[in-house]
Amino acid sequence: MELNLISLGVVYTLTFDVLNPSLGLGDTGINFLRSLYLKAINVSGDILEYLLSECRLLERLHVEGSDALVRWKVFDSSCKLKKLTIFCCRKLEELEIDAVNLLYLRFRTPSPYTNVVFKNMPVLAEAMFGGSGLSTSTPIFRQLSHITTQISKLTLDFFGLSIPIRVLPTFCKLEQFTLMVQDEMKFDIVVINQFLKAFPMLREFTLEITWPSDELEREGNGLEQVNPSIQDFVAVNKYT
Repeated sequence: MELNLISLGVVYTLTFDVLNPSLGLGDTGINFLRSLYLKAINVSGDILEYLLSECRLLERLHVEGSDALVRWKVFDSSCKLKKLTIFCCRKLEELEIDAVNLLYLRFRTPSPYTNVVFKNMPVLAEAMFGGSGLSTSTPIFRQLSHITTQISKLTLDFFGLSIPIRVLPTFCKLEQFTLMVQDEMKFDIVVINQFLKAFPMLREFTLEITWPSDELEREGNGLEQVNPSIQDFVAVNKYT
């Protein structure tokens, strides 16, 4: 089910009155949902926790642009949730994820202060992180050490941010890495090299650069020599 009100220019708040828990979701059929997409819908952590507990077949959940989301403990008691996306919930202060069968996580936050805890994601294989939450010394960077042993594909979106100079933990199984930047950052190639050294099993590296014009075409810049196991180096240019 998809609820996307962004084009209407209205703000809708999903409440318990709408869901009417006293009747049970079984009367509405919502409890049979396998996919739920909420964009520009104000939904609280309590509502999301209730939906996860009642929709026991839910495999994909997308939450975007909710100003009502402040604290959320993602606990998947049914062990069905496989894909989770949380984008641009600007008032989110605390996020804890406990989902034993989660395979795919995308998280972009405009706040560098969101307290993130990756409690239990033992089979997570693919992750994407972006927004101000990637700035230096934020909880996201501190939590990366909890997913280094199983993840095989990682995307870091530093659009509008400077890439922090820091050493990443070693991702022993990572094979694909995408780094998204913009030219105004004047990113340091040495810092990118430092990132790549954290991925000893890397096979494919994509550097996605957004430029304000089409005047400059990027090349590999010798990055493939940093790690001899890299088989593919791709530089993707985007022009705005």
